[in-house]
Amino acid sequence: MTSAISLATRTRFTPVEVTRYGAPIGVPNCVVLCAHGDDGQAFQQAYPEILEGCAGNEDLFARYMAIEYDFAATELSHAIADAISAAAEFMVDVVEARLPRAVIDAARVPEASVRNVFARGVSEASTDLLRSLHRNAIATAHKTVRSLHPAAGVFLDIHTMAPYSPAVVPASKSRAIQETPESLRAYVHAYVKGDGRHRNIDLITRTSDGERVADMHLVEALSHCLTLVGLRFDLNEPYTSDNDLIAAQLMRERRGITIDFPKDMFCYCDTTRFSFFEATIDESKLQHVARPVASAIVEVLTRTYSGA
Repeated sequence: MTSAISLATRTRFTPVEVTRYGAPIGVPNCVVLCAHGDDGQAFQQAYPEILEGCAGNEDLFARYMAIEYDFAATELSHAIADAISAAAEFMVDVVEARLPRAVIDAARVPEASVRNVFARGVSEASTDLLRSLHRNAIATAHKTVRSLHPAAGVFLDIHTMAPYSPAVVPASKSRAIQETPESLRAYVHAYVKGDGRHRNIDLITRTSDGERVADMHLVEALSHCLTLVGLRFDLNEPYTSDNDLIAAQLMRERRGITIDFPKDMFCYCDTTRFSFFEATIDESKLQHVARPVASAIVEVLTRTYSGA
């Protein structure tokens, strides 16, 4: 039976939050999407019965949750929005999904959103609940991005990733083994172990089938501003976009780009190896990344609204 505390927590849980920077009334000039920046603790308190069916013991699943969560993405999204608004008085909306990516992916279409980590299967009621929360989150993302002016507004889709590629499946440069109830321990180990060279910032401009979806003015401005402060980046490395990603769909309607940052760019590092389980945000490092990203957006928006 669900406890009274859990019921009270559940009534307060919201699957998505929107925060405005700048003037409180009016259409935003920029939207920042953050689909994976929540650590899942609020969800776990509100819906413990869903996570009880997940694979592995409590410690293993906690480690899996930590790997899947985009460390520092929420804080980075807000820092970027604050800097954009402060620099040029543009209105910026930050849209945060508060669903744990480890269980359901708020960046993907409903058909591809539920993760395969349920040891005893997902009950129909649990699946319906997950999809209902997911629909709420993506509907808000769609509505907010579509409120942008088609030619003038821009949006950012912000993510953070493992600093090193996982020990990967054959013929794949970025994907670990598929997470399943049977492979969860190996999946976690693949990310902890890592493989190959350290990743750079990934400016994601195209889908896996080669379609360019990102706005090239954003790509050019970001490339320039990141280079000025010595931040290294690649295009579509290690990831491209996919047709089942919400951001890719929205980029066909509005000007946008997905950016994926290595998680160790934002943390106090007492060792040479990033820890998924003990990382703490270094505010100065966070601002070092947020400022050039914000500068690029201000540059694009200013040029657009001035008609240059």
